[in-house]
Amino acid sequence: MNHKIRMEILNRFRRRDTYSSNTDLCVNSNFELLISTVLSTRSRNSLVNLVTEDLYRTANNANKMIFLGSKKIKKIIEKIGLSRVKSKNILNICQILIQKYKGNVPNTRKSLECLPGVGRKVSNVVLNIGFGYSTIAVDTHVFRVCNRTGFAISNSYLKLEKYLLSIVPIRFRRRFHYLFFLHGKVICTYKNPSCLCCFISDLCEYKNKNMTINS
Repeated sequence: MNHKIRMEILNRFRRRDTYSSNTDLCVNSNFELLISTVLSTRSRNSLVNLVTEDLYRTANNANKMIFLGSKKIKKIIEKIGLSRVKSKNILNICQILIQKYKGNVPNTRKSLECLPGVGRKVSNVVLNIGFGYSTIAVDTHVFRVCNRTGFAISNSYLKLEKYLLSIVPIRFRRRFHYLFFLHGKVICTYKNPSCLCCFISDLCEYKNKNMTINS
């Protein structure tokens, strides 16, 4: 795919960007953003929102989360996959935040990725949404949309991220992850993508387009 087509795709996404948020996670602080993003690993955001509504009602900062304890955290988030591991990670994250950062979420990649359960995708999301950095998080939806459409092709999440940073102009980067994430979640789905109602279908290089109406 050439630069001209990529720019047209980015501009179409921008023209359709009427969302008031940068995430569909229900969060009210950088602390909640960090915890919810950790919980969303291998879990649907809708399910994360369901359990964190109860979790944050009781514990919406590091001190309260530690007071709640690992067992109670696990019970609240048990509907989410890997709840035992994630509850321990959350508790350890909170202890580190208090010990090193006065309970605040750090704003550097190095500091974030030293936290248990925080990898590159999570750190990119927190830096982008929480601190306004022009990072591009690559999750399963972004990875699929980029490769399927031909916008950017790679067999590695990290290589794709680095390639995207080299081809996506900085003015588009802050919204890139969220818009491509939503497109993959709603339109360019894993099975039976809705190519008929896709606003970039004419620019997409996917050969097996689904031009039927999905029920």
